[in-house]
Amino acid sequence: MLASSHCTVHPSHEANHRCRSCGCWLCDRCTQSTPQGIFCSGRCRKIFRLSSIGGALRRLPTKPLEGPWVVGLIGGLIALVIWGVGLLAAQLVEISRPIPPQTPIQTFSLVESPGGLDVAIEGAPGRHAIIIDTSGRSHTITFNSEGKTHLSGIHTFPPPEIKRPTPAPITVQPITSPEIQMIPKPTRTPVATTSIPTATAKPLPAPTRVPSPTEIPEPEPTHTPKPVAAPRPRPTTAPGAPPILHLVIDSGPSIAITFDGGASSNRTAELLDLLEDLDIKATLFLTGQFIEKHPTLVRRAVLAGHEVGNHTFSHPHLTSWEQDRRHRTLPGVTKAFLLAELERSERAFQKATGRPMAPLWRAPYGEENPTLRAWALEAGYLHVRWSSLEGQSLDSLDWVEDEHSGLYRDSKRIMNTLLAFPRLEGGIVLMHLASEREEAPWTHLPEFVEELRKRGIEPSRVTDLLQQSRIWRRWANRAEERHRELWH
Repeated sequence: MLASSHCTVHPSHEANHRCRSCGCWLCDRCTQSTPQGIFCSGRCRKIFRLSSIGGALRRLPTKPLEGPWVVGLIGGLIALVIWGVGLLAAQLVEISRPIPPQTPIQTFSLVESPGGLDVAIEGAPGRHAIIIDTSGRSHTITFNSEGKTHLSGIHTFPPPEIKRPTPAPITVQPITSPEIQMIPKPTRTPVATTSIPTATAKPLPAPTRVPSPTEIPEPEPTHTPKPVAAPRPRPTTAPGAPPILHLVIDSGPSIAITFDGGASSNRTAELLDLLEDLDIKATLFLTGQFIEKHPTLVRRAVLAGHEVGNHTFSHPHLTSWEQDRRHRTLPGVTKAFLLAELERSERAFQKATGRPMAPLWRAPYGEENPTLRAWALEAGYLHVRWSSLEGQSLDSLDWVEDEHSGLYRDSKRIMNTLLAFPRLEGGIVLMHLASEREEAPWTHLPEFVEELRKRGIEPSRVTDLLQQSRIWRRWANRAEERHRELWH
């Protein structure tokens, strides 16, 4: 987990970019690329734009303008003011101009024809009108330049066998705007119907359609209700998976200090010397690659009384946390894959020390879930996380080496933050075996241990913490029994 810099938002991600505005480190997921550069948020992008405008204004010439430039600038401003005043005056004149009265339709004549009714109308040139006949149909007409128009084929008469002395009435209405406006249809005279009186008013049933003698009624389709599938149960903890081990609440006045070892051993010997001076027995979670590269340091740690847990062989990603912030097992991570990683690391440790590992493991980057914990327990390893409570954590963040990162803490601040954790009894501290910092993260570890002992809390190994707990003892024993069957 050691790297030159890590993302400010996602501490477990390596950062390859920096915000052009605030300078914070960003991973690939957090970058917002624009033509102006890379930013961490829209707010920083706006701040950068404003600062760019301000810089451009500051670069404007501060020398006084010469006479021709002043005259041209003032003349342009005067022309702009005159144009605006003229535009406003034109709008006021247009608003105050009276609307000319509409010329009403002067005359119209109706001529009966075999196809209906022919209408000859005279009115205002260029105007529009709507003719509505007694059947409710509307007809739009437009007067030509001479104020005349002609409309034919209006069906307002009864059938030919019925003779009427006068044509049916027609309503003609002028339109006051160029757009066509519909006039409400005339109200028809309702046909008298015979009603059957009833003693009490009851709602009438919905009318049923009666088929004609020549019509064959179609059978109504029958809808067979689809079977409703029973709701799928929500996934729960995988069978045999231990709970999340991050805080041992019934361990008594003890705290476990753990160190992860990935590949580098820079200043690891210095740390082992410090632990020996403080008389602390810690738990180290080592990868198989670390063990193969530094077998001498591993043997020294074992002889000093520190216990070594499994940190997989190659420190791979196991879940989708890096992509979607969820701990879903990655497609390529199978049970065989995980057990092979644990087995290679176990064999490397036994080859270097001649003894088996402790029946404990810690997932790389903290990426684990119930399925992975269950698989590892079958191989004889109980997963150990670090403590988190009430929004605080015993992760020291000592792997953050960039001093410009918001997550960076020097050694003294690291120890003060750990001491401020809500519950130190039964806690599990996370630190790392190697560091590229100028000042080692564990420089102020003696002050931290001294304050713990003043509070009556003694640093210990994870196994000792679990054996003091009634809750976790059975899980530790179960892992140890399985580990002994496979590796002893």
